[in-house]
Amino acid sequence: MALGSAVAALVVMCVAVRVHPWSMLGILAALPAAVIAGWHVVSRRGPARVVAGLTVLVAVAAPVLHVLAHRPGALLITMLLFGFSMASARLALLPAGRRPRRGRRPRGARVRAAGRAVLLLNPRSGSGRASGLDLADLARQSGVDVVPVPPGGDLGDVAEAEVAEGAGVLGVAGGDGSMAVVAAVASRHGLPFVCVPAGTRNHFALDLGLDPNDLAHAMTAFRWGVEVRVDLAEVNGQAFVNNVSLGIYAAMVRSRHYRRSKLRAVLDELPDLIGPGSVPLPLRFRAPDGTEHSDAHALLVSNNPYRLGGLGYSAWRPRLASGLLGVLTVRVDDGRAAARLALLELFGRGHLSPGYSRWSAAALTVDADGPVSAGLDGDPVTLESRLRFVSRPGALVVRLPPAPRRSYGRRLVEESRHLVRAAIAGDLRD
Repeated sequence: MALGSAVAALVVMCVAVRVHPWSMLGILAALPAAVIAGWHVVSRRGPARVVAGLTVLVAVAAPVLHVLAHRPGALLITMLLFGFSMASARLALLPAGRRPRRGRRPRGARVRAAGRAVLLLNPRSGSGRASGLDLADLARQSGVDVVPVPPGGDLGDVAEAEVAEGAGVLGVAGGDGSMAVVAAVASRHGLPFVCVPAGTRNHFALDLGLDPNDLAHAMTAFRWGVEVRVDLAEVNGQAFVNNVSLGIYAAMVRSRHYRRSKLRAVLDELPDLIGPGSVPLPLRFRAPDGTEHSDAHALLVSNNPYRLGGLGYSAWRPRLASGLLGVLTVRVDDGRAAARLALLELFGRGHLSPGYSRWSAAALTVDADGPVSAGLDGDPVTLESRLRFVSRPGALVVRLPPAPRRSYGRRLVEESRHLVRAAIAGDLRD
């Protein structure tokens, strides 16, 4: 119903536009105008931001008002169909859970539990989400000792203490930042690592094929799982499992509004980074082809290269054991450059933009004029120049739970049962 009504809405709108073909040209002209005005919204403050915001509204609303003036019935039908489509999609998808769709899980050797299993709990992960989860019962079912990190305690020190007391399997319930700290300890002592995704983004867990909405399944890896070797990455000896960001995103991470409101953090920080009078990052580094880079508004170095699908698509890593770093650098000087990059990225061709560079390498050295503010796996840090990024191939043994065996027939039955129960009771939380 959701897909069918969405297609019907597009058909109705296309028929309405076809009657007035010049309106399509207006839509095509409004799109870059909206993008350029949007650039001024995030790169200016005060009256300039207000005027740019009004321009965005006009550029978006004009095509709609045109269709409304000539085909009000078509617009009304389209809005009703789209609304029905979104409501149907919410009902259809929420009961079944948002399962990760990031490719096949890595293959590895099946193993049983060996030694004392320890799960470290970082109560600060996910804005306190980890402490609110009932992991104690899940841990008891799996025979795991849960060790919460005390307020003000160092996660790495707690992990080292548990290893000294005989931990044979080391896991952590938290986000990417917590994963990196404990994974470094597990790698250093040659212990298997268990990932229990309880953070905000959980990029590392998702790329491993884990479902953040099914922590009970993630916990079964302590008893019986599949061991795979994946890479760790380091910057100046500090491990990370996801990425290190410099520039725009690093400023977002350091903003006092970041944890409460990402949008407010963006509007508060971007004018200083890309607005009038701003200068690119004073960083100097070299691509594998010998190209020198001395200015950028953003530099992102990831543990294994990301696959970028264009705007509206989530970036993810198809491999975590390539032995390579992914490097992405962007420079956007004005609204026209922003519009060009956005248009190219919309079609998955962002690499054709002059201010966009991307490559893979086993190591990267970045020189700066002094200490550099960065976001390391989503946590704000300050790194001393020079910055040395390296990949440590196969440095971490991750123990994953066996993939659940669910036939297509059983999956259809389960989702149908959820839909029927949601339709009768209206309770989507189960």
